Amino acid sequence: MNKSTYNKPKEFHRLRELREDRDYTQKEIAQYLGMHTTQYQRYERGESTLPADVVASLAKLYEVTSDYLLELSDTDDFPRQKKNLPDVNFTKNKFKR
Repeated sequence: MNKSTYNKPKEFHRLRELREDRDYTQKEIAQYLGMHTTQYQRYERGESTLPADVVASLAKLYEVTSDYLLELSDTDDFPRQKKNLPDVNFTKNKFKR
């Protein structure tokens, strides 16, 4: 595989689609993420690699999975309801249920 194509960030059309579907501007999303608008634009155009924290923040904002956001899935099955976690008791550094 050619090294230059292997390391090239992917253009994420879904980032733009999700943003536009919710009537956000690039500037608003950049502010939400705490970055300059030009940096966010680079992510949408695929000129910069998306860091994991940005993926997580955008997935949470748009209520989609990271796989959907990164175009690894066409299903946006995001768990919409909070699940009850099992009760866990800590005794002498061991878990007891």
